[in-house]
Amino acid sequence: MAVVLEQVDGFVEPRKRIQTPTPRVRYDAGHAMYLPPHSEVWGIADSTSLVRDVRMKFDRPVVETLLGEDWDRKKWNEPVLMLYDEPIRQIAELIWQECHVEPEEQPLYREHLTMALLARLFQSQRIEKKTSPSGLGRQQFKRTIEYMRSNLLRDLRLRELASVAGPLTFAIRSCIQGIYRGDATPLDHSTKDRAG
Repeated sequence: MAVVLEQVDGFVEPRKRIQTPTPRVRYDAGHAMYLPPHSEVWGIADSTSLVRDVRMKFDRPVVETLLGEDWDRKKWNEPVLMLYDEPIRQIAELIWQECHVEPEEQPLYREHLTMALLARLFQSQRIEKKTSPSGLGRQQFKRTIEYMRSNLLRDLRLRELASVAGPLTFAIRSCIQGIYRGDATPLDHSTKDRAG
């Protein structure tokens, strides 16, 4: 997977055939592309002086473990060449920023970003329709927040929080929905929780 975070001048795009432009209506940065294993795609840059992107590789067994039954296995095998999705762009930008800090600093935050990105990209339509707007139940949410506040100085892991909240799939849904309420980013929520 790759997300173009910034481009200066010109444009960049993936193509299935080098001489056949990818259909698009926008030429700015911010698009994501996902390529299944063993896909062949051309990367084209026309008159660009700078391109900043983040590239990630995911192993299917890890995705299956993290998302459980909530992921659409068909999406794993379908290439996505030009996806303008603002939440994916925001998550990718935060992952890019995290690549430039000490790796030991925020493992839980990194896990959340990765899970949010995977869920946004691979979440099943069936699950999207079943998910309630509130994510976790009121008591599950309250219990999880209280646990996090009482353990702010500890290195909490996602699995630990999932065991406090309930099944892992519910924790993922709440993470995705909670991050993107309003205009706040995951970093805004993280900073707000630490300050409060």
